[in-house]
Amino acid sequence: MATGNQTSKLLIVSKVLQAFFIFAVLVYAVILYAVVPSTGPGVLEDPYLVNLARWLGIVSLAALAAGYLVPWLVFKWSQPDTHMLFAAYIARDAFFIAVGVFGCVLDAFGAGWQITLPFIAASGLSLIITFPTGGRWRSFMARWEER
Repeated sequence: MATGNQTSKLLIVSKVLQAFFIFAVLVYAVILYAVVPSTGPGVLEDPYLVNLARWLGIVSLAALAAGYLVPWLVFKWSQPDTHMLFAAYIARDAFFIAVGVFGCVLDAFGAGWQITLPFIAASGLSLIITFPTGGRWRSFMARWEER
């Protein structure tokens, strides 16, 4: 188990990393909607692109669910330590950022903003909702110590 000083350092690192990931999603949105020329309103006529959008949507839902479940699963393990919790938060961020990357991939293949925006929005909102605050971190660590 990490000391109080180590857990506060891990909280700071978690906050910085998640802030960078939120910034990355904002950069995705700016690049896709301000820099890249618009390809249309988002009507998918290519059957391969329709299938890609469907499959990436399904994978994105699974990634979002996995991102929300990873810290809970680590908490349920018999002898996890603080560093495992930190790794779970990093894995959560990776799942959430992957959804934004899927939106970028769809845009690169010609899907319009109506198709890519939900991917970018889901990624950004998930990162914002799960931002590690001091209160959340302390309550989770208190529950952790009770085990």
